[in-house]
Amino acid sequence: MFFPFALWYFFLTQRQYHRHPHGDQAMGADVQGGIGSQEINFDDVLSTRRTPDEYVRVPENRRVDATLLQRSRVRGQSRQAVLFNGHFLEWVEYRGRRPLRTRVINLAFVAPQPRLRQHVAWSWWVAAAMVALASAAAFWFSGAESGAVLGGLAVIVAMAAARRCHRRLVFRTRYGGIAVFELYAGWLRHAATDQFVAQLQDRCSEAERILPRSRERLAAEMAEHRRLMKAGCLTEARYALAKKRLFSRFSKPVAAPPVRR
Repeated sequence: MFFPFALWYFFLTQRQYHRHPHGDQAMGADVQGGIGSQEINFDDVLSTRRTPDEYVRVPENRRVDATLLQRSRVRGQSRQAVLFNGHFLEWVEYRGRRPLRTRVINLAFVAPQPRLRQHVAWSWWVAAAMVALASAAAFWFSGAESGAVLGGLAVIVAMAAARRCHRRLVFRTRYGGIAVFELYAGWLRHAATDQFVAQLQDRCSEAERILPRSRERLAAEMAEHRRLMKAGCLTEARYALAKKRLFSRFSKPVAAPPVRR
């Protein structure tokens, strides 16, 4: 009875919600339709020459497209992802009601395919199993009082094991390869998260069209990573790593002239 209860408790505390400011019907239409001309006017953007800072500027006036709220009662934390103005995402992490981290990401610079990162605290689960067996033995040989004490200890160890387990979807910058935000993936399928992630992938793929090509792209990529560093989303070491990767990709060495004989 112990392990079914522990697993039930762990899955119960992983709750995820998907909201749309215009209701469920609008949310469904928005997810199925993906990103459209009403959200990003590509004709105007592509025909206008911009400076690198203009590509990464966060709009002041926001139009919320969709919101994902995720809560983990085991960790006492929650995350909220707000998609606005077509290709911008505000990501906020809370402990209780107090915000811990807030960042705004331009999805045009984000790779559409997230990486799954998961960890299972096997040593803690083994410890919980051993304590549970000791509790059963105590019930059999020593009576209910000793078994109840060990049973309570087994529940505490199982809760500690659940706190150390995680399964997350990590989104990284497309060419810098730096993690900028993550979502709880959960150990069970969640339709809300799957729907929101599919929407993010569409936005990331479509929004890349507004960015310039060739060496102008390098300036825009550098401006976005620099903005993230100034906002506290990246450390100087991570920024330096992204800078190295970007220069390696977009800076082509000049070929030496042929030697005439």
